[in-house]
Amino acid sequence: MKALVALLLLASSAAAQTVDLAKDADMRGAVQKVVGQTGANCPVPTRISSVGEDIRGKIDRVDCQSRDGGNVWSIRLIRGRNGSRAEPW
Repeated sequence: MKALVALLLLASSAAAQTVDLAKDADMRGAVQKVVGQTGANCPVPTRISSVGEDIRGKIDRVDCQSRDGGNVWSIRLIRGRNGSRAEPW
């Protein structure tokens, strides 16, 4: 529940917003939980950005990195009426 509340707070901003997850451990844990529930590979989320909305739902860009920090990538987190899902960015 805390994860959903944290993401809803991010989405409630009228303007696009970016949260540096390295500085916000609670939000990082919340994002990790939601992304993990989608089955996406994102061991260490480093930043989340609200990028808008389309017919599927609210869209966030989640920047990820490997546990050793050697690789970085982004995923698209789509939060719709029927739950969340992740796609490659």
